[in-house]
Amino acid sequence: KDQNLYNLIVRLATGALVSEVVLNFQDPGETVSLHGLIVILDTPFLMSALDVSEEESHVVASSICEQLREKDAELAVFSHSVEELKDNLKGVIGEVDAGRGFGPTARRLPNRTFHAYASALMQSPEARIKQDSIKIITPPKSTTSYKYFTAEDQDELERSIGYYYNKLSRERDAESIAAVVRLRMDIRSKMSKLPAPIKKLPCTIV
Repeated sequence: KDQNLYNLIVRLATGALVSEVVLNFQDPGETVSLHGLIVILDTPFLMSALDVSEEESHVVASSICEQLREKDAELAVFSHSVEELKDNLKGVIGEVDAGRGFGPTARRLPNRTFHAYASALMQSPEARIKQDSIKIITPPKSTTSYKYFTAEDQDELERSIGYYYNKLSRERDAESIAAVVRLRMDIRSKMSKLPAPIKKLPCTIV
């Protein structure tokens, strides 16, 4: 009956699940290294990590990022996800200013300090992202990379994702998945090998 509380519980459970999958599918122990693993952050996770979404989700996202860095993983985000971050903030700030905003970011925007921070991030997020040791990378576009996931594969993937209110968001999601497959260059690893030093998992996505 309490929709806000339910949404909060869902967010916390989702963050906990992601943390469990990323770091504790099997107990990694104290000496495990994720050196050589690139973890790609999608836009919603990036917004949580940069604290422009739900406050509680920022706590979870920051914890995951910190633990990954401690294990020597590299954090990255695709350039189109940075553009999506800008679009998301521009949209919600515009809606709030027009008196129509909703959602966790909109709820926090009446706070002047947060509004100023979100507005600055909307204008130029790159410096803030790099400050958090998150690398911005461009999806591979070479002929060789498309051998592992063709343009036709990507189009089919986009269609299979289903209906999005915002078509550009669906295109960006498909681009992110396709780019990860291309970066991996058909390298595959069994789940049972996850606790070991991950030299054959060059890229994954959160």
